[in-house]
Amino acid sequence: MDTTESSSAFMVLTGHLILDELAVRPPKKWTPIHCASKQAHGCGKLGQEVLEGLSIWLSLFDTKNLTASLSIRMSNDAIRSVEADLDIPRGMADAEGSVRIANQELLVLTLFFRRQCCVARAYYLVYDSTDTSLTMIPCLPRDLEATWSLTPVPQRAADGDRMLAVMAQKFWPQPVDRDVLCVCTLPTMANPGSDSNALWQRKTRRFPKLPQPFKSDLMFSLGGKIFWADLSQGLAYCDLRAGGSVVDITFVPLPDVYQVLFAKLPEDTPTEPTNKSRTVGCAGGSIKFIFIDRSSASHGSEMVFVWTLKDLDRQQWEREVFPWRELWDQVGFMDAGFQDVEPAYPSLMPNGDLCLLLPNISLRREGRTVEEDYICRFDMRSKRPLWFGRVHKYHRTRTVILPCNFFVKKNLVRRSTLSR
Repeated sequence: MDTTESSSAFMVLTGHLILDELAVRPPKKWTPIHCASKQAHGCGKLGQEVLEGLSIWLSLFDTKNLTASLSIRMSNDAIRSVEADLDIPRGMADAEGSVRIANQELLVLTLFFRRQCCVARAYYLVYDSTDTSLTMIPCLPRDLEATWSLTPVPQRAADGDRMLAVMAQKFWPQPVDRDVLCVCTLPTMANPGSDSNALWQRKTRRFPKLPQPFKSDLMFSLGGKIFWADLSQGLAYCDLRAGGSVVDITFVPLPDVYQVLFAKLPEDTPTEPTNKSRTVGCAGGSIKFIFIDRSSASHGSEMVFVWTLKDLDRQQWEREVFPWRELWDQVGFMDAGFQDVEPAYPSLMPNGDLCLLLPNISLRREGRTVEEDYICRFDMRSKRPLWFGRVHKYHRTRTVILPCNFFVKKNLVRRSTLSR
């Protein structure tokens, strides 16, 4: 395998955003992310000052360990602005945050500032890889709460506008129109927003009745439509181009055999995290559902099923089957003592490649603690492995897989190659 193939190189970004020491420069293993422009909108009179003094840092990684992290640091002036805004003593600024989602070359982070252990300010930070810009906007207005997750769905419209969409509810129970879809078109210098109420457009949403509550495991956008995926049931989507004050949510069930009704399962039925064997995403303009079948007791006999939603309106799925053995036979990089693995936690890349975690099963059978596993990216057509490395505690935290050149278009792959 040619590990210099930078187009296939990726890093695994941990979901935890490191904010332990806001004013302290990170160690040498960290590199600052360049932001060509910074814009804060709806964040109060000190918002732009805070953002200008904020920097994002990336931990350097190499081809042996693909795990990477982000950290935020702030200038003394920016920290004092936060303290003044929250009316807290100097040196008492406290923050937390997380890496939420990446879609269409947009990466979304959340940043919370606390006062007396309570969240006092909540912001989205949106990094655009196409122009290395950073935008800060407030999270949902105070009278709303996120329905499934605070994670927004980023979308890049055909006209270049960048949008975020979040399912929410009005905070106090109301008899009608409590459920809303909040949409924010990220402001530009020519179209500034004054506050969170001006930035977020609210649309009443109508959701179809389902056999069990919908749980949003994954989110993405495609062709003007926003999708939320429940890996046990199916896809919910809406078309933001339709306009109007009411949004109708359409539900597309998974192929019948993959729909899991938990209420009908026997009480002693063993279950596993749905994302251990399933994922949904878009690749090449199509929506795909991936399922790893490990029902056979024979080692290496797992099957990877790829279902493509050929017709969204008619809800028609088309199946392809890839025996895991055909993929595994082409993997010649494993250590001699690291052969007993099984594919898990699939992740679909935008071009249709499939990333699979390869946990060491033999060590786990022995009851040993395993902190690192291999992860490998496969071309599903040629069944060729394209890029691989080790990851740390991959399945224990939320992760985002990004191209190695997402932040620094040419630097990171070169630096990681030299560090071997």
